[in-house]
Amino acid sequence: MKVTTKGQVTIPVNIREKLGITPDTEVDFVQE
Repeated sequence: MKVTTKGQVTIPVNIREKLGITPDTEVDFVQE
């Protein structure tokens, strides 16, 4: 994934489709 200078993350389309992520979907990042 890529992070912009504004802190936005680009999620590749194949991952978005697999996880059902659409515009306005909230995503949580978990650090393990």
